[in-house]
Amino acid sequence: MTSVLAHSRDTGNVGTTGFSIGLAIPLFNRNQGQIAIEKATRTQLFDEYSARLFEARSTIAAAIADIRSIKEQIGAAEKFIPVIRKLVDTYRIALLEGHADVITYYNSLNELFTKQMDLLTLKKDLCNRAIALEIASGQFIINVDTKGTPQ
Repeated sequence: MTSVLAHSRDTGNVGTTGFSIGLAIPLFNRNQGQIAIEKATRTQLFDEYSARLFEARSTIAAAIADIRSIKEQIGAAEKFIPVIRKLVDTYRIALLEGHADVITYYNSLNELFTKQMDLLTLKKDLCNRAIALEIASGQFIINVDTKGTPQ
């Protein structure tokens, strides 16, 4: 709807003042242009929503896969560390009895420390992946143990 205040004068110095009101009624085109724009906007919004939803689901699936993989690595490391610890103890006893050299003992001790550091790094990575999963899903996980199960 438009309204216009008009003032005009002709060549005989006769002035006219008035106003006009215009009302656009979509009688013949049934406002098809505006309807097409609205449909395009809705389609675009739905497509953006679908893309974001797919991305969120993909991020969640990747975080879950990472958590499972890290849990398996933690399990393997937790089984391997006692074996190395026993080996270090055996080398220490052999060193004290004169059956092994110091370098072999310290190399095995270094390997034990390295594996323990690797285990701690894996646990840190598990916590980071759990946080990423919380952020991606919008769900708060109270506590995650080293196995990755919520408590």
